[in-house]
Amino acid sequence: LSEDACGTTFVELIKRSGTHLGVIVTGGKDTGLRPRIADLVPGSWAQRSDVLCVGDLILGLNGLDCQTMTQHDIVQTLDTADKVQLEVKYRLPPSGPSNKTRTKVIQVTLKKENGTFGFVVRGGSHELPARCRPFSIV
Repeated sequence: LSEDACGTTFVELIKRSGTHLGVIVTGGKDTGLRPRIADLVPGSWAQRSDVLCVGDLILGLNGLDCQTMTQHDIVQTLDTADKVQLEVKYRLPPSGPSNKTRTKVIQVTLKKENGTFGFVVRGGSHELPARCRPFSIV
């Protein structure tokens, strides 16, 4: 993923002891693949957080560089830690409307279902102008 087409965010998830976070990971130092979120277990802490998406690259986990961790180490940390801090990289949508789209503003009232809205809002202002992106919903 090119740096211009990606955003990075930090996510902190706290779960009850003895429960699973619900992040299914693929990749790690031992696989030759960059660690990423392969799936989110429906109803899990991670899925209900509305901040992680399938395909997000996992750059850091509790202050550790995930590129130096095996897949087993990543999964073990996610399963055993009660507080998980993730640094994730995600693909940004193309910026700006194309000449084939029209802009329309509408007001929508949302109601949470099972404690979640069911989508992730990303983008916004950044101290580096090149990293400022319009809000997007995934």
